[in-house]
Amino acid sequence: GDVKYGTGTGNPLDPGGVETPHLVCKDLELRKLMERGARASGQVDPQAQVLQDMLVQLAVSNSVSPTPLDPASPVSSELSINGGLKYQATSPDEEAMVLGAALCGCRLISRTKDEVVIEMHGKEIRFQVLCVLEFTSTRKRMSVIVRHPHTGEIQLMCKGADSVMYERLHQSEFTQTTAKGKPKGRRRSSVGQVAQDLSSYSSLGLRTLVLAMRTIENAAFTEWYQIYQAASTALEGREEKIAEAAELIERDLFLTGAIAVEDKLQEGVPEAIRTLLCARMHVWMLTGDKMETAISVALACRLLPPLAPQIRFGPGELQANPRQLHTSLDELKQELNEIASKMPSSKTAGYR
Repeated sequence: GDVKYGTGTGNPLDPGGVETPHLVCKDLELRKLMERGARASGQVDPQAQVLQDMLVQLAVSNSVSPTPLDPASPVSSELSINGGLKYQATSPDEEAMVLGAALCGCRLISRTKDEVVIEMHGKEIRFQVLCVLEFTSTRKRMSVIVRHPHTGEIQLMCKGADSVMYERLHQSEFTQTTAKGKPKGRRRSSVGQVAQDLSSYSSLGLRTLVLAMRTIENAAFTEWYQIYQAASTALEGREEKIAEAAELIERDLFLTGAIAVEDKLQEGVPEAIRTLLCARMHVWMLTGDKMETAISVALACRLLPPLAPQIRFGPGELQANPRQLHTSLDELKQELNEIASKMPSSKTAGYR
C-alpha cells in the first residue's frame, strides 16, 4: 500500500482534502477501504488488512506523544482529526504521519515508555512496547518492537530510507514465495511497484519512507534482547554495539508499504538564496534525501537554474572510479568555455 501526503486542495471544507499545519491528505479512498475492512464480519479483506497494518505501524512506530488540551481551547481542523489531542513530535514529518493515520481511521491516543494505545474502528488497541531502536543518521531507520494484544505475537515495525530498507527485506519478497514470519491475512506487496512509486514521489520533491514489519518468535526475541541489554549498558562503544544488535533483529522484513511527505519551503527561501548567489557567494546544500528529491528541492529553492547542467554520482560510484569526477568536471568546463566564447562581452575570460 502507498500513502501520499501533500496532494490535497488545501481547503478544509473541500471533501477531497483536509488541511493541517503539516499535511494535506486527499485520498479518501483509503478511509473507505478501512471502513470496508471493519464491515468484513470476521472475514479478512486482504487489501484492507495490508492498509490496516500500514496505518497501525504509522501510529505506533514513532516517538510522538499525544497530550490533551484544555476543553475551552478552540478546535482546529487538525484537532478534530485526532479527537482534541495535541501531538508533540520531534519532527514535522512524524507528526504528519501520525495525523495522516488518524485521518484514515487509526488514531494514536496515548504513549508511555511501556505502552502505546491507538483507536481503530471505535475500539482501543493497547500494544506493549518491548524495545525501541532509535533513528540515527547512520542507521537511517527506526524500529519499535511490540506485543500485539490480540494475537500475543511479537512484532517488529521498521521504517526508514529505501536505501537501507530493501536490503533488509526477506528474500521471499523478491522471489514471490511464501515465508514464515509474514503477518497473517496479508496480500503480497509489490517491491517493484513501491520502488517505482517512490521514484515518482522523489522527483516531485517529496520525502519518502519505506515501511516493513515481521513477527518474532518469543525464544528468538528473548535471546536477542539479552544481547541488546548488554549493548545498551556497555561503558565503551555503546552506540556501535547497539547498532550491531539492531542489525541482528532488523532483517527478514516484509514490505508493508511506502509514504511520501511534503516538506514545503519556508517563505522567502528562494529569494534569499538568489540574493546570496547574486553576491557571488558559494551555496551548498547537504541532504540525506534521495538524489531525485535533492534535485527537485534545489530547483524549487532556485539553487539550481532550470536548465543548469548536472553531474550525478550515485552511492559508491566515485569509489569505484575516482577519475570519473575529474573527467566530468573537465567536460563541463569545456562546455562552459564554448558557451562563454560565443558571448559578446569581451570581459569573459572562460572557466579554468
